[in-house]
Amino acid sequence: MFGPNIDHPGHHRTLFSWTRRSNYPVPFKCNGCTQDVEPEGFYCPEEGCEFYLDYTCAYFGHGDYTKIHHPLHPLTFHFESFPNHQTEACLQSFEDNLEILSKYEFRHFFHCHENHTLLPHIFPDNFFKYPATCQGCGKDIWGPELLFKCRRSFECKYYLHIPCSRVPKEMNHLFHPQHTVTLLERPPDDIKQGLHCVACCKRIEDEFVLHCTGVPSILTLDVLFESRP
Repeated sequence: MFGPNIDHPGHHRTLFSWTRRSNYPVPFKCNGCTQDVEPEGFYCPEEGCEFYLDYTCAYFGHGDYTKIHHPLHPLTFHFESFPNHQTEACLQSFEDNLEILSKYEFRHFFHCHENHTLLPHIFPDNFFKYPATCQGCGKDIWGPELLFKCRRSFECKYYLHIPCSRVPKEMNHLFHPQHTVTLLERPPDDIKQGLHCVACCKRIEDEFVLHCTGVPSILTLDVLFESRP
C-alpha cells in the first residue's frame, strides 16, 4: 500500500506507507528495533535502499512518553546505522535540524532533569572513539541500531536502546508470576553487592533491573527481552 508518506529524522528520503501482502512470506526487518515489520510500516522507495520502519519506531516520540525511564533529561533518537545522514538538497545533517528532531523528543522517567530530554541521534563514522553504553541494559553500543541520547550528551552521556526505553515501571513476568515486579534504574543499595539475576544467574552491575520486594529477587532486562514471544 502506498501513502501516506512521512519524513523521518532517521532517513534522508521520504518514507512510504507499506502493508505486507500474504503472497510475500519473507518479513522485512525494522531499521529501528530490528524486529519484523508486520503487518505494516514504512519503507524507502529508492531502489536498493531497503530501509524499513515499523509504525511504533516511526511514530515513537509523538505520544505521551514524558514519564519513561529517564525523566531527568530529555532523550533523543540516535540513528547510528544509516549510511547517509544528510539531506540531498542542502546537505544539512539531520542532527542540526531541531525542527524535525523535536517531533521525536521525549522525557524518560529515569532521566527527568530539566532541559535533558532524549532525542534521535546519529553517531559520526568515527564514533568508536567515543565509547557509549546503554543506561538500560548496561551493554556497549555497537553496530547499526536506533537509540536515544540525552540532548545534553556532552555533559550527560545518557543513552538508551529502543527496547530498554519501552520497559514499563511495573509488570508481571513469567519468571516471577506471583508478584508484580518493579523496574529500578539500579539495584537497591542494600543488596547490590554480589547481586545475580535469579533467572539467568548473570552478575548485575550498573543497569536497569526488575525487582520484587515481596520475595526479594532481581531480574535483568536480558531475561525480559528473551522471554518475549
